[in-house]
Amino acid sequence: MFTTQPITTTSKTQPPAPPHGGDPVGDPVGDVSMVTPHVDPTIQSGSNPPVAVSQKGKRKAAKKKGKKKKKAKKCYESTLSQLFVSDLELISDETLILLVNRSKRALWNKQAWCDVVSCTREEAVAHKCGGWSCRQLGNGYFYLECKSGEFSPEQLEDINDHLCCCFVHGQPCKLALEGDECECMSNQEYGSYYLHLGVDEETFESECSEGLVPAKWIATSEDGHVESLFSVEQLKFSIDIIDLANTGSLEQLMCATQYCLKPEGTFKIRGVTYKSV
Repeated sequence: MFTTQPITTTSKTQPPAPPHGGDPVGDPVGDVSMVTPHVDPTIQSGSNPPVAVSQKGKRKAAKKKGKKKKKAKKCYESTLSQLFVSDLELISDETLILLVNRSKRALWNKQAWCDVVSCTREEAVAHKCGGWSCRQLGNGYFYLECKSGEFSPEQLEDINDHLCCCFVHGQPCKLALEGDECECMSNQEYGSYYLHLGVDEETFESECSEGLVPAKWIATSEDGHVESLFSVEQLKFSIDIIDLANTGSLEQLMCATQYCLKPEGTFKIRGVTYKSV
């Protein structure tokens, strides 16, 4: 049987580029290798629906955001460059530790060598570093792209060994490289994060069960059993034309064959109703 029960997720959209950096969660003075997990934002009840933005509007917004970041960078550098050791000594120990850890974290994040690009399933199949994500990382397909051109053999090895870290942070976490468990690894171990590198026919059924591939037909039997079908092959297997040819009537066989050739609308045979979605 091809019935699948997709896992409930907060989003079925393509995964946005993960945050490479940001403030750590939990203890503010924790280790520099702490990660900020990416969770797709849900639409709050009663909020206005998203408004479509033109490409011109997107470019204008991106340009405005870039100017704002440059202004903020200039302001931060101007302020921090004027601080002396004597000024820092006036700050509490807890705040100093926080600043040190965040500085280390920022320096580490700036070394990221990998970007995540959202794409279609076809593009992920064709890319050597293509894959799919689900659950708290967002449902969708992606491929990994090197910031400096082509991945080195060492970087490809790091992607295979630390895929979750590279997806979330653009490089392996420092803890992971030191042989310890980082938060990326912890989330993956407990099932909050799920990533798979490589997209092909062997992964298709798993993609369907995780909700990445929408059902194309719904088969409902007279006893109320519902089956989701995702491909023409599954539809043909469910209808079982070969069995119809051996045990059914000629009219049933002709109708079933015609529906399989053009599987649109509703078709009922042997107590099962097939409906295209």
